[in-house]
Amino acid sequence: MQSLIGGVRWRVGLACAIVLFAASAMAFVNPDARNVSNTASVRIQGYPLDWSFKHLIFSHPASASIAQRMERDPRYRLQQAWRTRQSQTATVEQYMRSLDAIAQQLAFASTRSGNKKKSKQTRLTGDWSVNLGSGAKVGAGRFPAKFSFNPDATPNCSSDFVVFNTSLTGSPSQASVIAFNQLYATTCGTAPAVYWAYNTGGMVNNSVVLSADGSQVAFIHSGTPPSLVILKWKAGQGTSASSPMSSNGTTFISTSTASTYVSCKTTSNACQLTLPFFSYTFANDSLSSPFYDYTNDILYVGDDGGALHKFTGVFNGTPAEVGSGSPWQTIENGTALTSPVVDYGAATPTIYIGEYKTGYVDYVTTSGTNHTRSGHIGFNTNVDIKDAPVVDATAGKIYVAVAADSAGNNAIYMFNRGFAGGNTGSEAIVGTGSLTNSVPLLDGDFDQVYYASSNATGNLYVCGDTGGSAKLYQVPINAGIFGSALTGPTLSSASITCSPVTEIYNTAASDGPFDWIFLSVQGSGALANCAGGGCVMSFTVTQWQANTAYSLNQEVLDTNLNIEKVTTAGTSGASPPSWNISSGGVTADGSGTLVWTNQGSMATNAASRAEAGGTSGIIIDNVSTTTGASQVYFSTLSNGSCGGGCAVQASQSGLN
Repeated sequence: MQSLIGGVRWRVGLACAIVLFAASAMAFVNPDARNVSNTASVRIQGYPLDWSFKHLIFSHPASASIAQRMERDPRYRLQQAWRTRQSQTATVEQYMRSLDAIAQQLAFASTRSGNKKKSKQTRLTGDWSVNLGSGAKVGAGRFPAKFSFNPDATPNCSSDFVVFNTSLTGSPSQASVIAFNQLYATTCGTAPAVYWAYNTGGMVNNSVVLSADGSQVAFIHSGTPPSLVILKWKAGQGTSASSPMSSNGTTFISTSTASTYVSCKTTSNACQLTLPFFSYTFANDSLSSPFYDYTNDILYVGDDGGALHKFTGVFNGTPAEVGSGSPWQTIENGTALTSPVVDYGAATPTIYIGEYKTGYVDYVTTSGTNHTRSGHIGFNTNVDIKDAPVVDATAGKIYVAVAADSAGNNAIYMFNRGFAGGNTGSEAIVGTGSLTNSVPLLDGDFDQVYYASSNATGNLYVCGDTGGSAKLYQVPINAGIFGSALTGPTLSSASITCSPVTEIYNTAASDGPFDWIFLSVQGSGALANCAGGGCVMSFTVTQWQANTAYSLNQEVLDTNLNIEKVTTAGTSGASPPSWNISSGGVTADGSGTLVWTNQGSMATNAASRAEAGGTSGIIIDNVSTTTGASQVYFSTLSNGSCGGGCAVQASQSGLN
């Protein structure tokens, strides 16, 4: 497989990200210094990465005023870090490019050399797979969370860690949440190690979120009512999934009193605060992962009864739910809600959230005003809208995946920020859905062309056709207007749930730049290495660019969804050539010498790997010059070769 090391658009933390973070007024501290007081002057030493970084996205700001509004959220600073570094001095830029080049050379050393054509159907290779417990999983559409101590330096074996929820009830023999460090096999020796593992006294089904300094974790305990749990962990507590919360000589203080938790945080003890939701329906929380506002220390989360909850002082103050015994906002009584997403690009920050079985999208300002409901867009009463909206805070666009429109089609809907009540937005059909089955359509992701645009232009990739064999779709978007979707490769041989799509962009890879997407199917995988079961896979989606110098072996995805490779270097023309659609066919481009050779379909050139039951959402690790330190993380959805539900690190460079 081609390496994923390089210029990862939003997942990498480089020197510029550290500099930008240092200007923040938030308290980022060394996670090894367990005193987590709210000290705004502490220099930033790392960054968290969780599910929300995929749902609150930022294309290129169209103006300085828009960019200034974005600065209120660190997700923007992280996601723009790769592009921001272009404004650094030539010395810094050259240095960063040299790091990328070294990493790429390491990645390719064992798989290709010179100008050889890459092997087809490359297999993704796992660095490690660890048992989380029998039946344990992060969950379909849920994500682990990753913390990097200093992404601009050598990966930190002790302080870089990844957190997995297990979706199992905690017990003396089973952890609810587990964190691993010693992540990097070639640097840290035997990898990984259990950093900490806790029986938190409940079940954690949804994605976890990290504090800005990584020293605390927040998640939801399932129940009626559910509870917000905030955990200040202690390294070394718990040695495996089967022996959680061993004391390691340190007291573990569990409390439902916020002031006790605040006092505990100033000690060397591990601490846990459990705050049951205010509820008038005693509804569970089946779908909604917490969204954390880093700037204001506020957390938002929905429940299955239609209520949106707001907690203040979460990591840096005294945690408390807003409201006098009742939830902060009622979105729609009696319907389960998706995860909320806060749009910081709006003049007044606004929260967008989906209604699971009623098929509407709602928004409300963070001050609790202007509650607005869309028109009816989802008509499958079993699984209308299961995934959170994707909010492009710079372009002011909201994207929602729907299992079935009124005609039973899978669809992606696009809304403008602040849409009027009853509005149904615009629609892109991405295959046949069903008005009755329970196969959801989960979110897609955009290519680099979209992220680099200032007017919502590019392509969206989504795994659709939930009413038949799963297929990959490319949805063109031009200045915020959907084009007709192109049907890509078939990913399964039966109707099956896909994971969300996760994209990365590599600007300095050998033969690059490359744009890649990751996703999985839960079963009936159709690619060569899937063995007919659950399968994780990766595709190249790099777009052709006009008037661009291309070197030997660079690759793009053509308009027929085939991979084209440069076999004679040159400069592209002002408009796309007429591609030769036959495998091995050649296409002349521009008025010079540039020649492309068709490598076959994007499926033929994909990477794939069997994974039991498919995978959770996929987190991409940061870039590093250290061999084996740039990874992807996910869990299996069924018991795998690890002996139970598996926490998996798959090496981007193919190392074992």
